[in-house]
Amino acid sequence: MPELRARIRRLAAGSADAAILELAGFIDASTHAVFQKILERVQRLRVKFAILNFRGVAYINSSGIMALLQGYRAAKEQGREWVIVEVPKAVGWSMHLLGLPEVIPFLRNESDAGEYFKSAGSGPPVPFFSYLKRIGRIAPQAKARYVLPLRASPAKAEPASVLLVVSRPDHFSDIVRRRLLDPRGRFFLVHTCVEARRSFDEMKPDVVILDDRVRYAEEFLHWIKIQRGRGLVSVVKLYPTRSALDEKRPFKIWENDYLIEPFEIMELFLLAETELRRTTRSRGLVLHQAHFQLQGTPKNVKEAATLLDGLLSQSGLTPESRGIFHAALLEAMDNGIRHGNKKDPRRLLDVRFLLDPEKVTVTIEDEGDGFDFRSHLDRMNRLEAAEVALRERRHGEGGGLGILMMVRASDRLDYDAKGRRVRLEKRRDAPETAA
Repeated sequence: MPELRARIRRLAAGSADAAILELAGFIDASTHAVFQKILERVQRLRVKFAILNFRGVAYINSSGIMALLQGYRAAKEQGREWVIVEVPKAVGWSMHLLGLPEVIPFLRNESDAGEYFKSAGSGPPVPFFSYLKRIGRIAPQAKARYVLPLRASPAKAEPASVLLVVSRPDHFSDIVRRRLLDPRGRFFLVHTCVEARRSFDEMKPDVVILDDRVRYAEEFLHWIKIQRGRGLVSVVKLYPTRSALDEKRPFKIWENDYLIEPFEIMELFLLAETELRRTTRSRGLVLHQAHFQLQGTPKNVKEAATLLDGLLSQSGLTPESRGIFHAALLEAMDNGIRHGNKKDPRRLLDVRFLLDPEKVTVTIEDEGDGFDFRSHLDRMNRLEAAEVALRERRHGEGGGLGILMMVRASDRLDYDAKGRRVRLEKRRDAPETAA
């Protein structure tokens, strides 16, 4: 998928037996296979030392962290050493909750990693939370165990709640219930998505474990994710085969994480327990989030426009601000489909929506080759931007009116990934205090 990128280079200090992996983007259900291939590339280098730089990573899920752990252990078995550097706050929390810093050395930056390698990895790495505190990220917290029990977050008044949706009761569902049921929490087992939807608001689940084979599973996932009151619920999808996951669907709203059968039952426990922690911690920082992909057909574009309009209607923007911003988002989608993906129906457009107490942020990414966005943005800073764009359009050149409209409709607009991804931000008219 286009939203996870990697660059591998040799260590700048000149060591021929060390390499740096720079990662940027999202490590989630939609990019997990790509991330595994990236780690395999690092393994094939057969260098003694590898630095994994997470500076550009915005999110990592439990499956991504487990892939890191497996890759590190494989490297250690071959006499090699990995270290992780420059971890952002949100990513660091997820890693901490799974106990990754107790296994893999975490260092402040590439320079510190170079010094660490000079001592052949024998020097003590900076403790994880000391490292985060030193760069102004987060304060030290209690040390986490590797496998975390299911417990309600201290910030959440009501007990933790897990909903399992499978087609029929069996030994598997009984094992899951016994493991995940907390004395203070609640566990619900239902066998149809109709029943799950009917009782959803009463159950108030923090995590939903959803078997993809249950009828209307995809529609149920969509229903959860498009509603602000439910959109932060973490959904772990269980796929019967790899092909069921890899199938390119014309329009898909993504789950938070997934497993493919056959899988170890402990993997499911780990995912559910970690997603519970992540979800309850994110409340108060995030009000609503959604992630979907589409092929650029008129039908899918219309569905995406309706979905974005529904998300924005719950954002707290005034009707005028909402209408202007919605128009900018449609323009960004159109640019991605026409200019980025060249109207190729095999290519996808990736859209991420995030609402926090102060602003709405939408990221739209295509699978094209990118473009020279800097020249367009520079031109937007000039008073005659619209006039220049119109003149070039009349002569069959340049264009840029769409970018001008997006700039004027947003409070902030950024491009990256060589122009394949655009990030639009709109401040809310009245900042909201999150619950």
